[in-house]
Amino acid sequence: MKKLMTLLIAVCAIVLILPALQCAKKAGVVTEQARALAAPAEPAASFTDGGVGTPAPQGSEEVKTIDLNGDGKSDVWMHYRTIADPSKPGSKGKIMTEKDMDMNFDGRVDIWRYFNEKGELVKECMDLDFDGKLDECNYYEDGVIVRKEVDLSFDGTPDLFKYYEKGKLIRKEKASKFKGKVDSWEYFDKEKLDRVGTDYNGDGTVDKWQKIEDKK
Repeated sequence: MKKLMTLLIAVCAIVLILPALQCAKKAGVVTEQARALAAPAEPAASFTDGGVGTPAPQGSEEVKTIDLNGDGKSDVWMHYRTIADPSKPGSKGKIMTEKDMDMNFDGRVDIWRYFNEKGELVKECMDLDFDGKLDECNYYEDGVIVRKEVDLSFDGTPDLFKYYEKGKLIRKEKASKFKGKVDSWEYFDKEKLDRVGTDYNGDGTVDKWQKIEDKK
């Protein structure tokens, strides 16, 4: 229950702080600093990429920061790279490859967002309860979510995986009984639960299927 309340508070904090970020940009409080001074100490976040994050396009990097609460410390880090512009041969363009945010002003990054050369969001990882461990990572293709990984046990390892097609949930996989091994599969048809598969002995295969009848 305590963890759940903390997650709810974190979500509320995100909703409240993001508008402030937009105001900060308009007020001109964005400052440019060297990467060594501006970048947060934590490594790039990811469950499945071994902590290395999404590789950024090659090119010189520039970091802009925002101090949201006026305490003299950076709360938002925006990473830009100047790369060759494929649409204009011989010219260069600047793109944002990563955006990190400290949502509770404790000096640690809580949200990591990564973008491709088109400016589309490709991955977003979050520490929702501010304990220094990832709780959720979302993955996108063409700006649409395709996979979500959630750490329900708060041990730093995802145990719930959600898969999407055209932005709609089609499958859930859970690792509830065997550490690190999926033992439950839920399939959806038109966003309604259609069938559930369960692995009872931990061998990674379904031992029993249950068809979910549509009750009317």
